[in-house]
Amino acid sequence: MRLAFGMGQRALAGRIGRSQGYVSLVERGNVAGLSIVEADAIARALGATLVFGVEAPVMLGGPRQRDAAHSRCVAYVARRLAVAGWNVRREVAIGTRERPGWIDILAFNPESRVLLVIEVKTDLADMGGLERQLGWYQREATIVCRDHGWEPTGIMATALGLATTANDIRVRSNAVSLGQVFPHRWRDLMSVIRGAQTTSAGWGLAMIDPRSRVRDWCRPTVLDGRRSVAPYRHIADFLRPR
Repeated sequence: MRLAFGMGQRALAGRIGRSQGYVSLVERGNVAGLSIVEADAIARALGATLVFGVEAPVMLGGPRQRDAAHSRCVAYVARRLAVAGWNVRREVAIGTRERPGWIDILAFNPESRVLLVIEVKTDLADMGGLERQLGWYQREATIVCRDHGWEPTGIMATALGLATTANDIRVRSNAVSLGQVFPHRWRDLMSVIRGAQTTSAGWGLAMIDPRSRVRDWCRPTVLDGRRSVAPYRHIADFLRPR
């Protein structure tokens, strides 16, 4: 900005009450411990506004879910998989310090050698973000497998949504794109959970009801032709005591 304004270092130094040498050091990044107050003074001397912010390095479809409904859903899925003989890990840290992430559930079947990468969503508000999220998680999962000594022959990334009317509406409004991205549905998932192999490409999509104790605990979405009303209207309805 100084150069764009045709302003010399000495002129800028005079505006902030410093020496020309100080301005030179600042511009070369050689001032140790430059304070926010000093940086703001320089910006104001140039007619600029100093702005600080935090921007996510990758769009993951919203903030990491930590609500009570999400916790119950994750615990429910992990419990059902463990009962079925899967090795289950929850809240698996991935990425780097600059780009951290957490896979809700990573499950490995030692018999079929299938790896499930599961993202649980109580609110399917951002389908595009969900796709980017699963793609990144699936790539990172192969690295985590080595740490656990798992050698999967098949991997399926899966999105499990809370069975609410609100989520049904969102799935229906994105039917075309979801049908292409998520070719595997609840029956395919239940088959894999019971020990079937998976070698075909594509991700899985199904609904869950954490209060249900039925054997086929992965529920169909409206994409599967389901006409029955979801057991809950929204997240708050699910959390309401019954």
